[in-house]
Formats: sequence, structure tokens, C-alpha cells
Amino acid sequence: MAQRIAENTWRIQGRTVTLPVVIRNSLVAAAVFVLVKQVNRIKSAVETPRPTDAPTTRECPFCMSTISKRATRCPSCTSQVTAA
Repeated sequence: MAQRIAENTWRIQGRTVTLPVVIRNSLVAAAVFVLVKQVNRIKSAVETPRPTDAPTTRECPFCMSTISKRATRCPSCTSQVTAA
């Protein structure tokens, strides 16, 4: 259990701890955490390229509207197209 020695000073498990030491160590820990988090974010953005998905749409050859790649009939002009 913590025993208070003087103002802003405690003895915890045989060690003397002061409030400025606790604050300083907390700030250092927070700064290291933020630094490591940012480095990991930048590192993952640089090393991992985004996968490019195959296009799922195409243009109707008759009316140039966008249709599904699996469509056999254009919903805009109702012309038959070959499924890709």
C-alpha cells in the first residue's frame, strides 16, 4: 500500500515516488506510444500497395451506359450484349 511521506511524495513497495516523476514518465510513455503508432501507420502505407480489383462493370457498345460485366442485356437500351 502507498504510504505518504511528504507533500507530493509517496513510498510504494520501498521506493520513493514523487508526483513530478510520475507526470514525466507518463508524458514520455504517451510520446513513445504516439511516435510508434505513427511510424507503423507510415510504414504500412509505404510497404503495402492497395490491391487493384478487377473491374465489375463495362460499357454497353450501343448506348455507352455502364452495365454489369455479367449482363447479357443492357438495362438502358435493352439491346443484347455478350457476357464478358
